[in-house]
Amino acid sequence: MKKKILCSLCMVLIAMGGCGGSAAQQEEKELSKSVPNEEITEESVEETNTDDAGRATIQMGEFEAETLSKEAATQEIFEKSQLTMLNIWATFCGPCIQEMEGLGELNREYDSQKFQIVGLISDVYSQEQSEEIQKVIEENMETARVIIDATKADYTHLLLNQPLWEKLGGYMQYVPTTIFLDSEGRQVGEIYSSAHSKEEWKEIIDGVLSEMEAEEE
Repeated sequence: MKKKILCSLCMVLIAMGGCGGSAAQQEEKELSKSVPNEEITEESVEETNTDDAGRATIQMGEFEAETLSKEAATQEIFEKSQLTMLNIWATFCGPCIQEMEGLGELNREYDSQKFQIVGLISDVYSQEQSEEIQKVIEENMETARVIIDATKADYTHLLLNQPLWEKLGGYMQYVPTTIFLDSEGRQVGEIYSSAHSKEEWKEIIDGVLSEMEAEEE
């Protein structure tokens, strides 16, 4: 299963590298959701809990990853805030890029001990690949840096690797996908598979924080 997922991801990365010029402009114009891999199912999710209705919810557990700035990251990244907004995006995704300026502003406006945003770049894989695929990954990595600089979305951005793929692959059919996690890396509230304005996200964030505070009382 792991080999199949990794092979499929490699094919996806090649396809992503080919998205440019008029094709990329058309994607942005249509503001359509992107489907990286139709074969991905919840079988690729390693650790889950269930809610009161018996639906699977994410529990990140332990992992090791790398940030875009080449720093090591683990599950301890979630301990920095009461609530973390994990925003999964891709360099080819117009809706993802359009919402990032607002996300950067929100990340700066909230108290970091209460709320933070962490990005996960789904088309930048941090493990060594073949020379051809590695070239695509490096191009996407440079594109990601340009996008982050232009939108001032200067929060931490994780690079996708096998452990993160195993935990989140089943929830990554669409980008952007946003998951809210508590300080222990457990899912809070709904998963959002679409882009939103800054105002819409603020309303959602405040609602999740209010629910969390009410549960603590």
